[in-house]
Amino acid sequence: LYDGTPHSCDIRNCSQLIARNNSEMDTLRPPEVDFTSNYSYTSLHFFHCLRGYRIRESDSYVTQCQANETWTTPEPHCDPVPCPKLKKTFFSTVSQTQLGSRPGHFYDNEFIIQCFPTFTGSKTLKCEDPKYSRKFSHELPSDGVWNGAQRDFCHRKAEINIRPSSNINEKFVVSEKSELRLTCEHSGHPVANVTWYQGGIQRGERYTATPEDNKAQEENEKVIVRSLVHIIPSARRRHVGLWRCDVVQEDLSGIPQTLSRSINIDVRGQQLYSLTLTFDVEFNYNLLDRTSDDYGETRDLLRHLVRMVFESDAELTSSFILDDIPLTPFTFTNGSTIATMDLRVLQEKLGDADDSKTL
Repeated sequence: LYDGTPHSCDIRNCSQLIARNNSEMDTLRPPEVDFTSNYSYTSLHFFHCLRGYRIRESDSYVTQCQANETWTTPEPHCDPVPCPKLKKTFFSTVSQTQLGSRPGHFYDNEFIIQCFPTFTGSKTLKCEDPKYSRKFSHELPSDGVWNGAQRDFCHRKAEINIRPSSNINEKFVVSEKSELRLTCEHSGHPVANVTWYQGGIQRGERYTATPEDNKAQEENEKVIVRSLVHIIPSARRRHVGLWRCDVVQEDLSGIPQTLSRSINIDVRGQQLYSLTLTFDVEFNYNLLDRTSDDYGETRDLLRHLVRMVFESDAELTSSFILDDIPLTPFTFTNGSTIATMDLRVLQEKLGDADDSKTL
């Protein structure tokens, strides 16, 4: 028989839940139940991960207390968000400088791309989670992003050196009709486009860099010195002037930049300079008489005047004028000597002259 003792029904409770590292928990209780605990029967718990973390795909972000005082699922795990693996940056080393969640390409980790000496473009990258929100983690992107773009390579500014052929002296003078060879040596990364100009006019073919040129340097991580050679088989006066080598190379932003080097070329030959010697000679004898003392004195005088000029600058070329007729009795080049001057042409011209002429 009922003895009048009041009876009560206690709500069942599940064990206390503890949010794992890098997670937070929210509780939802049905209003029709008088809960005495956040872990009572039918109570729901929702989990979300902190910024930079996502719930493991095999785990659930919601769990509920059952009548048998157990949870439908255990607390979920929050794993760090990974960032895309850093690619190889040529001409550099990559090292981790800040450890966040765990070693590797994960949230809050920082890496430095350190360019080789003489190269530019060193950069620090950090793995971030810009699309994070307090939504359930399964609804968020699974990967983080780096806080900057990664370059494919470090940059080395182009270097230019103009190397003339060996027959050009230190004053950049070349003999007329000889071969003129101008070499523009260039190096850097990426490989540049190179062009020779004379007086603003393109000379020869332009060297255009190809992807294969850059690949060859990147595979060996070694900058190659390349040359664009402009050859003039026979130098002439029209080749005198300023020659310029233009090197066009992209900078770190991909914008073409032009670097230039110049050389001033001079071409000297037999008629580069004209010398007029004017003096009066009275001839009272047959000029064809080469044994005459007057003829010998005249010859010696010519030779003396020419020696005075050409011993001081052997690159000059003589030119005589007889009655406004240009004559070239001698030719002087480097290495010639006055003692071997040939006066036969002058003698033949004088042979047709009057007894008294101005030379």
